Parts: sequence; structure tokens; C-alpha cells
Amino acid sequence: MAIGLTKIVGDYDEWMLANIKDAMTKLQPEATVFDVYYTRDSMLQNCLSRSYSSFVNRVTGECNFDGQDFRDLLEFINSFPVDYDYSNYDYNKNPGGAESMKRGLQLLMDAGVFRSTPSSTRSLPSAARGLLRRLSEHDRQQ
Repeated sequence: MAIGLTKIVGDYDEWMLANIKDAMTKLQPEATVFDVYYTRDSMLQNCLSRSYSSFVNRVTGECNFDGQDFRDLLEFINSFPVDYDYSNYDYNKNPGGAESMKRGLQLLMDAGVFRSTPSSTRSLPSAARGLLRRLSEHDRQQ
């Protein structure tokens, strides 16, 4: 599950690649989709684990890694850096997380793999519920 500022992501019902590209146009040019430390490897793992059934039929064993959807996914993943240099990054410029989202430098924040319905946050850990409240309050103040 990912969370973002309502004023940026509130118009989207689902996160397809086209929606992510569109939402990114609402942010600063140097904005990232997730925190800056997300690399190609981590995004490939993240995306495939969440969309595995789109490419692999577990019942028949049939795989489809040559279709346009998979090519589009690889193009998206290729937009992330190969490596991340923790020692030379300027965290004052882009601190990551909720602060970067407020500054228009980050689209989404990965909240881990939580089970939740869109209308309920009961199953989210209290830290995530608190963050959602703070982000919503920030949206209302803008």
C-alpha cells in the first residue's frame, strides 16, 4: 500500500503506470515516485510481487513477459537509479517521506503491505493511521 497527499493523488482510483506519470506532472521536476533510495532492483521486486498474477498463471504455468504491459513496467523501473549513494545524499534538500511529499518532491510513500479497504484504516498500524491523519490535515491547510 502506498499513501500520498490527497491534493495530488485524490483523483485516482487505481495506480496504473499512466496514472503515476500523470500525477508526477503535478510535482516539481526533480520529484521521485517513492523515496530517493528506491533502486531498480527494489522497484522490480516491489512491482512484480504486487502484480505477479498479471504475468504468471499459477494454474497453467503460462508466463507472459513479452507483452506491452511488461515492457511498460520495465520502462518505468528503468527510470529508477541502479544504485543509491547514502553517504553523498543531501537530506536537507530532499528529506524523504512525508516531508518530501509536502514539498512536492515525492509522489507516494510505501506504507508496507497492509490489508485495508479504501474506506477503512482500522487494519493499519497506529503509526500509519497517525501519518495519514497528519497528511490529511496538511492537505486541508493548503
